[in-house]
Amino acid sequence: MKYSKDTLNIADKLSYKLKKMDDDFVYGFDWSAGVVNSMCLVVEDVEEAYQQLRGIMADYDLYPCYNYNFDTLEDDETDLAIYGPLSVYLFDADFDASAMYLSCKVDQAKDFYTTYGGLFFVGIILSLLFIFATVLIIYYKQISEGYEDEGRFAIMKKIGLTTRDIKKTISSQMLTVFYLPLLFAVLHLCFALPMIRHLLALFQLKSLKPLLMAAGICVLLYALVYAIVYKLTTNTYYSIVNGSLDDE
Repeated sequence: MKYSKDTLNIADKLSYKLKKMDDDFVYGFDWSAGVVNSMCLVVEDVEEAYQQLRGIMADYDLYPCYNYNFDTLEDDETDLAIYGPLSVYLFDADFDASAMYLSCKVDQAKDFYTTYGGLFFVGIILSLLFIFATVLIIYYKQISEGYEDEGRFAIMKKIGLTTRDIKKTISSQMLTVFYLPLLFAVLHLCFALPMIRHLLALFQLKSLKPLLMAAGICVLLYALVYAIVYKLTTNTYYSIVNGSLDDE
């Protein structure tokens, strides 16, 4: 969380004088998945700070938990060789804490790609499935309506409607059928983005810029697919109607 004051007062019992950290300071733990605001304090003596907070935590029935995250900047085998024995030691040690969390970059990366790679694959499959289903439904619906409208356009041509006017009518009808749902889908996405952002925060994806870029790319791809189907459907629809007009 952002904190602009010079001092931090905890339960009216403990006060810290704060110094501003650099904006490029990298935290060892990502709190973005938390449901409450969190603050990271860098202190000179961790044990002393803990003893000061211990009495306050007891009043509120709170207990500390330890997070130990490391990256040796060496190869993956070195990190994993340290991770194994260290995890055994830390979890067997007697700490005055409610929980102990240990992670290394290599293990976290493997877990990340395993979990989110599967979700990403399922998302792609479902997206393609729904797009193709939507395309086929719209396409065959318009084609069936084209056969139903053959007689109507033939009557309209008999009473003086030109071929140019018929094309214009068909294009206007197709534009309404195709792009009005697309417009409402984009509008719905705009209102849903805040909720999507909160859901992604649970997966530690909190940055707004990638979310907006992904939403924009999805809208463009969806519009492109719609444009292609619109062109194919319009041509087929006009061929059906025009065939009946030529027969007349």
